[in-house]
Amino acid sequence: MPVLKTRGSFRRYQIEGAPIDLTAPETFAALRDQSFHAIDDTPTEAESSGWVSPWDPTGRDLREEDVRFGARLTLAIRLDKKRVPGSLVKIHTLAEERAEREALGVEHLPKKKRQEIRQRVEADLLARALPSVALHQVFIDTLRRIVLLQGTSDRLATTLAQLFQRTFGRGLRELSAGPLAERLESDPERQQYIERLGPLLLMPPPRRLVEIVPFTGGAAEGEAFRDDRRSRAALDRDSIDTEEIDTEEIDAEELDDEVSDFEDGGFDDEVDAAGDDANAGGFGAGIDAEDAADEEVAR
Repeated sequence: MPVLKTRGSFRRYQIEGAPIDLTAPETFAALRDQSFHAIDDTPTEAESSGWVSPWDPTGRDLREEDVRFGARLTLAIRLDKKRVPGSLVKIHTLAEERAEREALGVEHLPKKKRQEIRQRVEADLLARALPSVALHQVFIDTLRRIVLLQGTSDRLATTLAQLFQRTFGRGLRELSAGPLAERLESDPERQQYIERLGPLLLMPPPRRLVEIVPFTGGAAEGEAFRDDRRSRAALDRDSIDTEEIDTEEIDAEELDDEVSDFEDGGFDDEVDAAGDDANAGGFGAGIDAEDAADEEVAR
């Protein structure tokens, strides 16, 4: 199972010098020479780094068919570190010094002797310590001459630069924001896209979206706050879109039919009929009632 990570932070580099020829036998010979070597049992080394295959992080078998994909390489840097706590070194050093003083029958040891004891203690503890292991993915594109390093620490970047120089004999130039901007400015093909970019216009939000926080001050300040709210409400009413009020569309043909009926007198007939009904049921009915009352009085 490969040790590649699907996400993380990367640093980007440009390969300087001549292109790397992956078909040359010496290329992979140099890659194997700079492969990782374990420091489990070495008492003198506190750090070791080298190339490994993502499918074999031990560094024992770095095969071309596992890491080469056409003109691209998928590698990993394995970085082992041994570290012994200083307090543990001090405890063992004091014990060794006391045993040495008792064996020699003296109260104090020379400075040189104490330094030798400390170095011996550190070497003994390093031989028994287990290293911490870190794997960092490295992607090399020899066509575009781009190198991607999974990791952002400066110490790791220095390790990659040294290892790359020893392996391929070429330096690396980091592509940060400044160099990338210079490349975009000097590239004629990309310059035309930069010239087409429009300005960025930032607008403040509308006043109606501003949140109004209730005020809890005195009477005069509260009245001023209420006046401000009333002015904001009036501003919001004035800014209502007229399209939100008139949302119904009048059909042109129906409007023409209604105008034609009005011109032909149909509308006048309806008005006359409505007037007759009103007289019959209102004013006319009142006249009939008065005539009936007069006749009753005469009898």
